[in-house]
Parts: sequence; C-alpha cells; structure tokens
Amino acid sequence: MTENMQEKDLKSPVAGKVVSAFLSVTPQLLIVSLVAYATAIMGFNFFFNPEVVMDIIGAAILGVASLIGLWTMFLSVHLSVEGKLFEVLYNHPQEEETFDNTIQYFWKAHRKNRSLESRWAGTKAIYFKAVTLCFTQWALTLIGFALLTAGIK
Repeated sequence: MTENMQEKDLKSPVAGKVVSAFLSVTPQLLIVSLVAYATAIMGFNFFFNPEVVMDIIGAAILGVASLIGLWTMFLSVHLSVEGKLFEVLYNHPQEEETFDNTIQYFWKAHRKNRSLESRWAGTKAIYFKAVTLCFTQWALTLIGFALLTAGIK
C-alpha cells in the first residue's frame, strides 16, 4: 500500500467511486482496440501478395498488432466486469463472503478472502497493462501500415 493510502481509505465509498471512475473507460479502450484490430486485419490483404521486403515486415508487424489486440480486448472485457464487481462490493461491503462465493461459482480459480488491497492491486495491474497494450497496438498498426504503403509500387 502506498504511504497515502490506508486500509480504511480503501473501504470508503469514495474509494469505490474512484476505482469505478477509472474502470469506466474500459468500453472506450475496447472500442479503440477493436478499431486497431480491424485495421491490422485489413493490412493482411497485402501479406498474401508481398512484392518487396517492406510488405513482409509491415504484415508481420500488423500480425503482432493483431495478437496484442486480442489480448487487449480480453483485458478490456475483464476490466469491465471488474468495474461492475467493485460496484457490488462497495454497495454491499458486509456481504463479502457471499460476493466471493458467487464469483467462485462462475470462476473456480477465484481466491476467496482476498483483502481489498489485493483486489485493488490486481485490478490496477490489469488496467495499466491494458492501456499500455492498447497504445502499443496502435503504434504497431501505424508502423505496419506505413511499411506496407512504402512497399507498394
């Protein structure tokens, strides 16, 4: 936990609203990733008829961007669910055991009796990974298309 953040702060309704606010951008993250993914897939048209080395490199970069896009989409959906779950947890803090049991019903790998700090840390890691992957995906898509277009005669 950071110096400024205490366990009592995490249990506050304000903290719940803050985490919900951060996670509310996940639909937009998903849309951005889907657009980049579709763009990268369109670039594969050039891959099947490469005329120069630039086409092959560009198509390979777009392939990597597509894989990153799939991962980003998964993380975005995961974060969207996390946002809804945090809302439930903060609206019904006294029913944490029921909360964990219900999640475990759908996802057997879910660990019960996690501290709120642990839940926040896990969600924060996923959040920043998704944002970083989304920007990486866009950068690779732009580079891949630039190389493809440079290779077209």
